[in-house]
Amino acid sequence: MSRALLLVCLALAGCVSVPERDPSQWPIARVEIERAIPTDDPAEATYRTYCIACHGVDGRGAGARTGADFTSLEGPLTRPDEELLASILDGRTGEIGVMPPHRAILGEERCRAVLGYVRTRFGAGVPIRAAAPDAPDAGLDAP
Repeated sequence: MSRALLLVCLALAGCVSVPERDPSQWPIARVEIERAIPTDDPAEATYRTYCIACHGVDGRGAGARTGADFTSLEGPLTRPDEELLASILDGRTGEIGVMPPHRAILGEERCRAVLGYVRTRFGAGVPIRAAAPDAPDAGLDAP
């Protein structure tokens, strides 16, 4: 009897669909809320569209588990803009994972704008160190 009941439950489970969550229902993820807030800043809109999933609403990358932590005093924002721009444009493989290339999707101008937005929003108090002339990729271990 229990075997037949299990088969019936499995068969019914395949017929049941989970309805999509109505956006007005709670809980709503912070990412969904942040993406829905209107903005006139194109760089902020680009961050929300292409970066927020990994780097997060707070720029911490879920404690540097899903993306680099922009707020860390040892994080990627300590690097010069040209090094970071190269990572954004051409992608990078690091300890955390893979930062996909955005050159073809966004172009250099939008990537520079997003980098400026990230520095302004998350990089307050993060000192920028000078690039080593003999090691242009030194320290680029996190996307």
